[in-house]
Amino acid sequence: VALHGVKLQLPGSSEPLFTAKLIHARYDLLAILRGDLTVEEAAVSGATISVVQHPDGTFNFTQILKATQSKEPKSAASAKSASAPPKLNLKKIAVTDSAIRFAKSDKSGAKLLAELNAVNLTVANVQNGQTGKLTLGTDVKFEQTGGGTNGVDALAAKLATAIDFTLKPELLPQAFKGNVRLDATQARGGFADASGLATTLDLDLTMTDVKQFALKVARGQQQLAAVTASGPFDALKQEGKLRLDVVGLDKNVLNLAGAKLGLDFGNTSIALANEITLAKAGKSIAAAGQFAANNFGVTQQGTTTPAVDLKLAYQIAVDLPAQSATLGVFNFSGTRQQQPLLTAALSKPLAVSWSTNAANAVGDSELSLNLIGLNLADWRPFLGKVAPDGRVDVALQVAAQNMGKQLGVNLAANVAGLTALAGTNR
Repeated sequence: VALHGVKLQLPGSSEPLFTAKLIHARYDLLAILRGDLTVEEAAVSGATISVVQHPDGTFNFTQILKATQSKEPKSAASAKSASAPPKLNLKKIAVTDSAIRFAKSDKSGAKLLAELNAVNLTVANVQNGQTGKLTLGTDVKFEQTGGGTNGVDALAAKLATAIDFTLKPELLPQAFKGNVRLDATQARGGFADASGLATTLDLDLTMTDVKQFALKVARGQQQLAAVTASGPFDALKQEGKLRLDVVGLDKNVLNLAGAKLGLDFGNTSIALANEITLAKAGKSIAAAGQFAANNFGVTQQGTTTPAVDLKLAYQIAVDLPAQSATLGVFNFSGTRQQQPLLTAALSKPLAVSWSTNAANAVGDSELSLNLIGLNLADWRPFLGKVAPDGRVDVALQVAAQNMGKQLGVNLAANVAGLTALAGTNR
């Protein structure tokens, strides 16, 4: 079966929702009548899908949704006995030389455009209990403009994907192995720091085990950041224990998030090590780990904060059915030039409950926080111009009783040489 020059367009619309030069299928009709879905090839060539969201929140396909909605009340679904899964034999599904476009505009004048061009997708050997392969190559384009400004944040990249997937006899997913790569070819405006970045994702996982999950960001031969995860995890039961690590996260990646705010993270580098345990179908979560930010500093409008080393060790458990959480360990410290600037620590585990029937199973706890010699002028990128000068010392103790339902606070603070701005007054 071949369809040429396919077009779907609403009356009064300036452009079609969908066009395709060719839709082609080769299949075994007799096998399908016997209950075996056998398709030699299903292909779409030269297709374009265009989705537009208008300032009032509606889409260019909203009329279709309204027209196809049934006005008759829905009847209760009748119980169906379990039946054998269909026998599937899709030898090749292909999309070539196609495009997907999404455009959005709002009342402020801001616009967003996201495009996938030169889309080439192939899925082969989709069968019960067999291993198939998915490959995808496309050009990615993203542009956004703010309302009332002429500035454009733009990013262009190439995406390449190759993944082997295995299906169980009942057609449920069993395993995935492969990689995804995104190479930034052009970047400007708020995405300028993404220029030349290559992001790769390597996968090797089953429905019960994450053998490898490695997300890496590099520029040329230099690796900038890596996020890795591994460990036993049952996706259906939502139970398991995962090791999650983040290493080498520095300005090359952080500035992508801070660019819109005009922030430059300088020589900051971040590392994170965690162990996450999920139980009771994902309703019981425990996490323990360490966080470190070395030489943490931010520059905004020519003003740079002092370089600070931050460290955090934590352990927390959340029980959603019991409506309770326990913060077992919390030790946070910040040092400047090896001198203490900020410390915060729990004396013993802190239990918190949002249930009305909670029992006081954990004793009282106390959080102590000390801020020593904070110079407000050093932190103007965060504080702005409200309080541009002054020195602050803070000693805070928070005592928690009765599962966090009773709190006692002791606060001693000293502020010297404070300059405050209110409008034009100083």
